[in-house]
Amino acid sequence: MLRIPALGIVVAALAGSAVASPLPGQPGCPAPVAFCDAGCYDLGNKVTGVVAPPNYGLRLDGMFGNPSDHWTFDFEAPQTGVQMCYDGLGTITIEGVAYGGLDVGGAWDAVQQGFLEIHFTYLNASCVNGDLLVLESNGGLAFGTVEWVNTGEVIHLSGKANAAGEIFLFDGHAGDPARGWVMYGDGRVGDFAMTVAPTTDCPPAPDCDGDGIPDSQELDCNQNQIPDDCEELPDCDGNGISDLCEILGGAPDVNQNGIPDVCEPGVEVFCVPDPQVGFTVPCPCGNDILPGAIGGCLNSTGQGAKLVASGTPSIAAADLLLTVENLPAEQPGIFISGVLPESNGAGVPFRAGVLCIAGPIVRLQKVPSSPGGQSMLPANGFDPIWMQVNALPGETHYFQFWFRDGDGPCGGRANLTNALRVTFGL
Repeated sequence: MLRIPALGIVVAALAGSAVASPLPGQPGCPAPVAFCDAGCYDLGNKVTGVVAPPNYGLRLDGMFGNPSDHWTFDFEAPQTGVQMCYDGLGTITIEGVAYGGLDVGGAWDAVQQGFLEIHFTYLNASCVNGDLLVLESNGGLAFGTVEWVNTGEVIHLSGKANAAGEIFLFDGHAGDPARGWVMYGDGRVGDFAMTVAPTTDCPPAPDCDGDGIPDSQELDCNQNQIPDDCEELPDCDGNGISDLCEILGGAPDVNQNGIPDVCEPGVEVFCVPDPQVGFTVPCPCGNDILPGAIGGCLNSTGQGAKLVASGTPSIAAADLLLTVENLPAEQPGIFISGVLPESNGAGVPFRAGVLCIAGPIVRLQKVPSSPGGQSMLPANGFDPIWMQVNALPGETHYFQFWFRDGDGPCGGRANLTNALRVTFGL
């Protein structure tokens, strides 16, 4: 049970049973078979006791004043409950709220009765023949508090042991459910006594979205202890995985804006030689195009061959069309592609033009230019572009057109268009 202010304890005690937190590393309490099994146990009232009131669950002798006072508490009164969790390795945690008061004439003193909050931990326990023992703990191996909810008085408990050097807590075989231990805290002595029963009525593992999977096993890509499903993180492609998870898992995000490229398909003119801006290396023989124009280096037409796109880079739509203009008429040419820019986008001189793509270069369709100096990809009857380059959603590919130009400048007899950077989407 979490520590909360005293007034909050009253509310908790009146609203429902108090329960212990599950053991560290456990999503909840397993169902124990015997008292040596790791798990949680409900603590019940002592059924063999003769101290009034009958069937008390907890007795504290002299811990709240006069050494002869007998304070008794009920684990099974309405709105109360105490639970013990044993980790199987030696740690026992007992937490909950009991109700009771000073024994006066075989009954609780009405003036002094009330709720008591219990927080206690043993760090030294073992099993012998099925019996659960707490060993002598004078060395500081046990600690805890009991606190009156009504008054806020806190009693610190420490150093639990009896004269024999060990304390017999619970017996899984003998059949006598009444067991207890002596406490020495602040110079006062108390005596717990109760029965135990295996239980699975334990705090359920947190499951914020109610899907039956504990929060601890859900994706938490931003590591804020809240499953991503419960934060409604952006999921641009609706595949059930947040954008953050996809990017951390390797999904491309070239512009690093936190949105996977699969959700931001687009086409960008790339690698245009411009002598004033210096987008690329200079054209091989001063055959740069006019500043601000789009195209490759000047060819025999007196212009730079221009590569443009229409349609969309959507794989589902499959309607992307690349068109080349300003080509020498009726000359051989071929579309090429790569997955990287050459020299970080500056390109390298090649024949009479600038080669802009790399990594490795793939030859696509051979498409001669038309009498009007045009060419397109895909040509009629050919596969969509994404199929030709085996593109996946979110991938970026680079395209260029390489063409013969026997009468062109530089004596290179071939030239290239500008390039396009295409990011494919769903």
